[in-house]
Amino acid sequence: MRSALILLLSSVLSLGLIGCGGDLDDRGMVSIEILGNGSASVTGTDIDCPETCQREVVFTQLEVNSIANNSRTITVQANVDPDSELLGWLPTGRTFISNDTTVCESDPICQVRMQDTCGVVHYLPVACAANAINDLELRPVVMNTNSLIDWDRSGGYICVLQQPGEAQCWQSSAARYRNFEHTDTPSLINPTQVSVSWNYGCALDQTGVHCWSSEPDAIIAEPSILFGLSHVEQISVRIGYYGCALADGDVTCWQRKALAVTPSLNDPTNLRREGNSTCVDDGTEKVCWSFTAGEYVESRQPLIPTT
Repeated sequence: MRSALILLLSSVLSLGLIGCGGDLDDRGMVSIEILGNGSASVTGTDIDCPETCQREVVFTQLEVNSIANNSRTITVQANVDPDSELLGWLPTGRTFISNDTTVCESDPICQVRMQDTCGVVHYLPVACAANAINDLELRPVVMNTNSLIDWDRSGGYICVLQQPGEAQCWQSSAARYRNFEHTDTPSLINPTQVSVSWNYGCALDQTGVHCWSSEPDAIIAEPSILFGLSHVEQISVRIGYYGCALADGDVTCWQRKALAVTPSLNDPTNLRREGNSTCVDDGTEKVCWSFTAGEYVESRQPLIPTT
């Protein structure tokens, strides 16, 4: 029996398995990449990055089990210069996408978890049959307030408009999936508003509404031209390549390549996205609409006056 156990141990060690429950520590990598044209540094217990950098952090030892999980909370702070503004963080688990990829929002202090999962050999609890750490990439978006015209965030996507008329977008998914942020944006003339949701962005300038996506065949790039929109006041997009414009006192919406259903409205104002819905204020009502399981859903509620 003893010789069999020694033989098994030798076989496990010959495979180069990683110590999980013994006296070996697990290590993960945190990368900081400051985006935008503003000035900031990122600091924390393990991190001190005046610019783009990488830092290795050490995990505590994993408990012995058939499947052991160990998490380490990383807390960092963006120290933004007075002439700059933090628009938000784009955290990414680079080994696998964790559940914490959008929790930081625009708070200067960002807390994310690094998760270590280990499959432990039953008869040799000090050995790991598989080990994975979701190394983190934290990308704070920092813009110079003098050049910032407008910006929008939806989940793990941030788009900005900056002087003299440039639109730029970033997303939180792993680098090989960042197709949207590498998509060319249209040339804009005196832009005033930008709206983003998932892989879809639109901007409003003095010539109308202009949209872009890394899947250009799925969208209408020039809604103003296609639908004859004029005097556009506001725009709003949401998930599903769905966009709307408030123009000439009415709301026109489109989804993918076609005109979309809109509610009956009298005097719509304040066009906006709320979650997965599009909403307006219409007289004394708040009117919202969306699609659930492919079905058009509309709600009307009394408008609560703001004090």
